[in-house]
Amino acid sequence: MAYCTYALPNVVLELAIRAGMEPTAMDVARLEGEVRGFIVINSYPCAEALRALSQVFLFDPSNYDGALHFIPRGDDAVMTIDEEEALDDDEEVEQSRRADAIQIPRVLHVNYYDIDGGLAPQKQSSERAGDRR
Repeated sequence: MAYCTYALPNVVLELAIRAGMEPTAMDVARLEGEVRGFIVINSYPCAEALRALSQVFLFDPSNYDGALHFIPRGDDAVMTIDEEEALDDDEEVEQSRRADAIQIPRVLHVNYYDIDGGLAPQKQSSERAGDRR
């Protein structure tokens, strides 16, 4: 069985064009790879489609020099920011704030289409532990 593949840079450009972006405002030159299949529906935002591709092909978008660049992960670091250089608004850097337990849902339900199960709708639930305050 023969599979049709598409170059990853072409898929990323096509998604951006469909979202209304100008292809000249994007740099996909460093992306490599072949996409064998990818489903996009009208209710699926372009940013989510790109995020899904970035998790598989390990790249990140970066906006600089007036263009959106897609950078493969794993390159050498170009800058390191020390803790002393970070802004902390005169608060402890390690200090964290806990949201009110009433504002955080106890149960989260996710509905999705199970591709392996013939696109039958499925539901997964996640329940947080009780508040230990």
